[in-house]
Amino acid sequence: MYADNITVDGGGFTIRGNGTDTAVAAIGTTGTTIRNFGIENFATGISLSKRTVTPVKPSTQNRILNNRVENTSAQAIYLSNSTANSIESNILKESANGINLQGSSTGNSLSSNT
Repeated sequence: MYADNITVDGGGFTIRGNGTDTAVAAIGTTGTTIRNFGIENFATGISLSKRTVTPVKPSTQNRILNNRVENTSAQAIYLSNSTANSIESNILKESANGINLQGSSTGNSLSSNT
């Protein structure tokens, strides 16, 4: 998704993949909330990254909360060149990596994730 200032609420439903790709991706967003998803069997569960085409824009001031991410082959939550985001109260199980911060991902808040 590329939209700013929206909430994407999974309503507790589960998205099941085939072990590849990313379940939910926000690219170059500001103020977006991703919450209440069950995510199973993807390479990456949730991803925040910068937009690399004009206008280039990092993902910033987003929230990832109250999600359950299981059985990911790469990482449960991935941030690349993303700043000042909040990752809170997520359950991450059986993933190669829990929360992976890459590039210039600074000033992010991580709390109450298990």
